[in-house]
Amino acid sequence: MNFENKKVAVVTKHEKEKLIAPILEANFKMESVLIPNLDTDIWGTFSGEKERLGTAIETVINKTKMISELQDFDFVIASEGSFFEHPFLPFTTVNEEVVCLRSLEEDRMFIGKAQSVVSNFKKGVFSQYEDLLQFARKVNFPSHALILKDKNEEGNSVFKALRNEKHLKLIFDFLKELNEEVYVETDMRAHLNPTRQLVIQEAVNNLVARMKSVCPKCKTPDFWVDHLKYDLNCMVCDAPTSLASAEVLHCKSCAYEEEKKIVITDEDLIQAACERCNP
Repeated sequence: MNFENKKVAVVTKHEKEKLIAPILEANFKMESVLIPNLDTDIWGTFSGEKERLGTAIETVINKTKMISELQDFDFVIASEGSFFEHPFLPFTTVNEEVVCLRSLEEDRMFIGKAQSVVSNFKKGVFSQYEDLLQFARKVNFPSHALILKDKNEEGNSVFKALRNEKHLKLIFDFLKELNEEVYVETDMRAHLNPTRQLVIQEAVNNLVARMKSVCPKCKTPDFWVDHLKYDLNCMVCDAPTSLASAEVLHCKSCAYEEEKKIVITDEDLIQAACERCNP
């Protein structure tokens, strides 16, 4: 499949074309065009008005299918983000971004991913403006926007995209007239969150790497890691460890597989992963 000089329809309402287009242009000379008036919020919103029912991958695929036929376009691209608690690090939020490029001619999809524990994703409840302002500064306001609500979940009053201290105070005072407490959360939409933008760019770069990785046998793109091979033995006692010895690359087109060895020379690291040496 050829990606050079192709035309890509970008599905977004939060200015992600500014993050995606330069990377595709630099690597494949692709022309990225924003498709206007597409309401991607029907698949879910960060602020809670619309619950996301599917996974991030299911949602991003649905976004690319909002466009079934477009004359003069070769591909459609969209992205989806999610935030969740780190499985091993307490009080740590993970930002995962997924990007999907779909071929309109072949209806084939390419997926790029990135994860980061660097995020300003936080929520709070405040009755005093001074406490809210302290929270705001900790989450990088005003370069990163805030959302204020009169209730934690489905409030009647929701104010988004707050990036000005004067407006923040005005909305806080208004909501205080409705309830004793004001609910605040970071606005995680891409165009209002520079930290998240970096992770989206990482996901697009991962997508590009997969597009460039070609199967040695059938020359199909997306020859990528399918799973890890766990058979690395301890350098001290030769017992099995929990470390992987190789990445197994797999071609979805012809099923060809190839192992890429993972080189670990740190004896202490390997011993630390050995149940016999480090029970």
